[in-house]
Parts: sequence; C-alpha cells; structure tokens
Amino acid sequence: MPQEKRNASRRAFLGLAGLGVAWAGVSSRSRNLQIYANHTWAMPSDFSLQASVASANLPVHIDSNENPYGPSEKAIAAMKSSFAQAGRYVHNPGELHRALCEHNKVDSSMIEVGYGSSEILKMAAEAFLGPGKNVIVAEPTYESIARYGEVYGAQTIRVPLTSDYRHDLKKMRAAVNDKTGLIYICNPNNPTATVVSVEEMKDFLTAMPTQVPVLIDEAYHHYVADPSYASSIQFAKAGKGVIVSRTFSKIYGMAGLRLGYAVGREDLIRAISSYKLWLNMNALTMAAALASLDDQEFIGRNQQLNAQTRHVVEQQVTALGLKCIPSQANFLMIDLKRQAYPVLGALRARNVFVGRLFPPLMNHVRVTLGTAEEMKRFVEELKELLS
Repeated sequence: MPQEKRNASRRAFLGLAGLGVAWAGVSSRSRNLQIYANHTWAMPSDFSLQASVASANLPVHIDSNENPYGPSEKAIAAMKSSFAQAGRYVHNPGELHRALCEHNKVDSSMIEVGYGSSEILKMAAEAFLGPGKNVIVAEPTYESIARYGEVYGAQTIRVPLTSDYRHDLKKMRAAVNDKTGLIYICNPNNPTATVVSVEEMKDFLTAMPTQVPVLIDEAYHHYVADPSYASSIQFAKAGKGVIVSRTFSKIYGMAGLRLGYAVGREDLIRAISSYKLWLNMNALTMAAALASLDDQEFIGRNQQLNAQTRHVVEQQVTALGLKCIPSQANFLMIDLKRQAYPVLGALRARNVFVGRLFPPLMNHVRVTLGTAEEMKRFVEELKELLS
C-alpha cells in the first residue's frame, strides 16, 4: 500500500478512536479525555494508538454482535447499589414490567420478560411448534428458531433472501400452509443487516392467516437509520398476530446480564408465558435495565459511535477491493470474493475472531463493529491475509 494511503487509513482509525474514547467510564485511559458537552466526540490532539501496539497480540472478539462499550454508567451504578439484593430471588419483577409497558405504550397483558430474547424465542417455539408443524424462516437468518423447532419435531421451511439480501416476504407468504405454526422474521436481519420496511411488513401481515403467529425479532432495532423502517410493535397493538422480541444485549450493552422481552397480541403472549422459566430474572439485571431503558443520551452515543465505526470500516474494506452489504445494524456482512472459511481460520490463528459461516453465503463473513483499536487490527490482519 502506498505511504499516502497508509497514512489516510491510520488517520481514519485515529479519528474513530477519538469518538470511542470520549465515552465516559469505558476504560481508565478515557477518564482524562474531554467529553464535549455538545456530544461532538472529536479526538483530543494528544491521543495516540499506542495501546494498539501494546495489545497487538491480544484476542479481538468481533464475532457475536455485542456492544463493545458495555452497559451505561447509570446501569453499572444501579447494579452496585443492588448488590445487597443479590442473595434474594426476584419473585415479582413488577417494576420492570411496568417500565416496559410504559416504554412501549402497551397494556401489561402484551408484555412478557425473558432471560435474554433467547428465552423469548424458545418460548415461542415451545408454544407454537411440534410434530406435524412447520416454521418458515429466511435463508440465511438467525438460526435459533429453526434449531428449537427441530428439537420439538417441527419442519423448517427456508426461503432464500432476495438478490439484495432482504427477506422475500412474497415467497414466505406463499410457503404458508395448514401446518405452519410460526413465521420468523429477523428485522434487521442477522447476518445481512438488511431491513423489512414498515409498508412491506404491513402488507405481509394483512395477507397472513390470522391463526399463524409471526415472530419479529428486533434485536438490532435501535441501530436502524433507514426511514422506511419502523418497529412492528404497532401491528401487535392493532391486533395482528404478532410477537416482537427485544433484547438488552445490543444497544444497552448487557449481553452478559441476559434480559429480553416480548411485546405481542394478548393471546399470543399468554400462550408463550406458559413456557417461561420460573424466577428467570435476577436483581442486578433488573436494576441495570431500569437504569438503561430511558437513558437517551447513552442510546444516542451508542448509535453515533456505531454509525461512525461502520462508515470507517466500510471505507477501509472497500479500499481492499471488497464489498459490504449495506448495514442497518452493529455488524457488517463482507463479501470476500472467495471462500470465507479459510480466511476465518487464518484470522483466528492471528487471534482475530469474526462471525461464523451463514450458508449459502459462503463467500461472506459477518464482522461485529468493535472499538477503533479492534477494527484497526481486523482491517490490518485482513489486508495482510488477502495481499
């Protein structure tokens, strides 16, 4: 790479690092850096990436779509103040339930809480699938529902994405039959980070048989900037056969704390609630969730950091002659223009861990958007492997 391009690449990641280190409380090295009151996170003039050199051999985990900045300061403070409750079961998580109802403007009968949205998906599979039933999913998409369905004896009907890597709702609707127990739509989709527009979703749900539940996974909802998108909670409120799953693992940075919830039509929520784990909450997680739920400053910073990181990495990857599927989430699906598996193995050998394969997109790799240092390391290692 010519020196001029190498310097441009380094400047891009330095600027990106300036955004990340302005996050209050992320790490000890960021505490002495200025956080601008107007929320413009420019890089301090004396900041450098010396830490990147020191940590060059440390593992980089950009494989699970986690938030690299973790929970908010308010969430951490709330957990610290709740340590005294850690020895007690949470018998009545009424405060969180009420907060979720208020946050989503729904009645209490339309909300259920889970141990991560993973439990919500499992509850839906248990409630609506079994021998003689089928579940309709996109291909590729998040695999959880299909795997749960297979455990319970249901058939999986996989509908390929469109040529622009989006859900083919017309073909999904055509696949519905009298054995369909559930339809799963991940919006934005994991792994392609593409969205179903609100108008497309409306048309799809209008055409659906009323007895077939549609589970819409909105794990990455907060990252979407596409104006054609909107949450499908509105359709559940309108009485459609919809369950929307949400998680605190992504924008709220609480993947290790495990909390998710469902918003859906009352009868569907009642159906899945029968399969909930007893005492599926803990006091610290509940405290963190209550502190995070309406922390708009925290959410806004996450959104801006994610958008800026995504933009820089897209530029750097494009400069390597590769292509990214346009993303509306906190990860990128990159077309390596060659079989991805050997590249995944070579990156892992260099302590850079990126996402698994998602057939049939065997030339693509899913990369979580990490910190500036992590993404700089990823791009450098990828460039060396492909050169």
